[in-house]
Amino acid sequence: STRVRSSAASDVYKRQALDFFEELDYVGAVIRIQGQIEAFTMGEMLNDNTVVIHVEKANGLVNGLYGAINQEFLLHAWPDVQFVNREEDTGDPGLRKAKLSYYPDILLPKYELEESGVVYADPERDAPYIQEIWQKCFGDEEDYIQFYLKHRMTRENMLVIFRDGRPVSMASFLPVQYLCNGAYVDARYVYAVATLPEYRGQKLAEQILRFAEEKYQVPLILSPAEESLIRYYENLGFKNAFQGERKNVSGSDITALEVKDTEPVACMEPVTPEEYVRIRDEKCAKEGYVHWDVDAVSYAMELAASCGGGTAAVSCEDKNTRNEQEDDRDILMYDIREKELVILETTLSDDALSQVLPQLMEETGTSAASYGRERGMIWLPETMADLPVAGDGYLALTLG
Repeated sequence: STRVRSSAASDVYKRQALDFFEELDYVGAVIRIQGQIEAFTMGEMLNDNTVVIHVEKANGLVNGLYGAINQEFLLHAWPDVQFVNREEDTGDPGLRKAKLSYYPDILLPKYELEESGVVYADPERDAPYIQEIWQKCFGDEEDYIQFYLKHRMTRENMLVIFRDGRPVSMASFLPVQYLCNGAYVDARYVYAVATLPEYRGQKLAEQILRFAEEKYQVPLILSPAEESLIRYYENLGFKNAFQGERKNVSGSDITALEVKDTEPVACMEPVTPEEYVRIRDEKCAKEGYVHWDVDAVSYAMELAASCGGGTAAVSCEDKNTRNEQEDDRDILMYDIREKELVILETTLSDDALSQVLPQLMEETGTSAASYGRERGMIWLPETMADLPVAGDGYLALTLG
């Protein structure tokens, strides 16, 4: 149980344990001081190599009594047992400190059971099923899916619904921050919402989203994969908050970028995830801005590199003459999809990009390019429902 037992309930439990002591196959011990019981404990064998201690109480006014009952009980009752399970700390700080003072070999994760069809996915157990859902719904390559599951999926950010003993519907909820009313608030980016075709029509994805709204109680942000999904999310309370438009050009039509006659003067340099985040925040932060942390950006950079792309800091000044006190560099992240150069994000203006793009296409051997932003939507919890939604917020980098 993950619930803290009330004093009355705990007393009932102890009495029942004593009443059925032999039937439960419990073992117990007491410490007497001048004939008075000042400490008692009881436990049982959990399996072949582990004993579990169910109850341990001592007079707190007697210094060292808890440690004594613990040590002496184990030495006398189970001297050869390999592990001792001392159960959970029930969230009590003092009890947690006491248990940690024994320097445990293993700390097991705690779970809170709720009456719901939506559950957290187990990264190890459920990964094959999630991969199957992903491939059937999105058609992504196996390497990409496994890369995401390895680097971004945790027990706290992937929700699923089981049917017939396996996950059939899923969605990720990645932590981000949202600049709202002049301050950053915690939010979740909703990614990879999908249900196996044979289980659609049961509103499973809606159940997951409704559960997430109640569970997280923070803004939910997403980028609809298709225009047809916009109405679907609007019906669930999402509002348009991030304007998006992507532009496409080919090598033979590079004039669509208004290329200047001058030679490219941009200098592209390697950039660390920390630098990328700082420049991105400085250039883009405004009302409705979505901030990704360093871990998320590191993942995006590594993913881009695995696709033949890259990430760079771009300066239109000679790095030898640049004022080191003022970092006016821009950022650029891209990947390669077949023969297309895809600009995932950049803070360069269209004029500056027009100087960089032809050069980058030549270096990457691509014959077409696309750039711009993906549109996005937001759902606000009831506590923030009265706040205005910035229709021109900045999402841009939609990370998996």
